Amino acid sequence: MLLAHRLVDLIEKNAHSLGLRWARAVIEHPMTPGYNKIPEEELTKRAENVYSSLGKYLGHHFSTDETKKIYMDLGRRRFFEGFSTPELVIAISLEKSVLFEAVQEVGFSSSYDLQGALELLVEVGRFFDKALVWSLMGFEEERNSGKKASGRMRPTLRWFMPGK
Repeated sequence: MLLAHRLVDLIEKNAHSLGLRWARAVIEHPMTPGYNKIPEEELTKRAENVYSSLGKYLGHHFSTDETKKIYMDLGRRRFFEGFSTPELVIAISLEKSVLFEAVQEVGFSSSYDLQGALELLVEVGRFFDKALVWSLMGFEEERNSGKKASGRMRPTLRWFMPGK
């Protein structure tokens, strides 16, 4: 798993460029028109926040309940901002796809390296699957509350304090 740790470090160190890559992908995607209304810089921050915290999630620095709350809150915010359910699903799926592509670009010199990368990708895939479900739960909870979406963007705050 040494390679997996190195890959997580690489992802976290390149969180900004990965965030920018995701922002451009979500802006260009034909099924995510709501994201065109948000400045690219804000979108980049949103994804950078996820990528820079990936090791904390995977290292279980946060309990399942804490992570669930974070993503349910994210789903509520996306409802408040006026996104559709498909846009939420596609946006989170694109975060995972961008990360998978970045890991593939690293290149592997041995089957041992490839095995480590596959183990990491399986764990990352599980994380994003849970994040998607919890985001949808928060989104639906907000929608079912009878509140109306405002369509106003809420700036991204740093989810986690450094060193936590």
